[in-house]
Amino acid sequence: MEGPDRAPLAVTATGGLARILDQALRQLGDAGQVESACRMAASAYALLERWDPGAAERFTGTLHHLTCRLPPESGRARAS
Repeated sequence: MEGPDRAPLAVTATGGLARILDQALRQLGDAGQVESACRMAASAYALLERWDPGAAERFTGTLHHLTCRLPPESGRARAS
């Protein structure tokens, strides 16, 4: 994820594809498919974390963005 406190990802094919996938997953979440977008973002993170940690970190931000949109009655664990 880029911002004032983060350096931009190096311009690589992996970084570029991660940026495109990130945008698509956020749009998917905005369109109401939050749980599906979360599953895909988690899969992307798991795939990239070992080989391109910078690109993988982008999906941590994506998951935070998406999970803020989950309704309380979704499949998230609840405290008893």
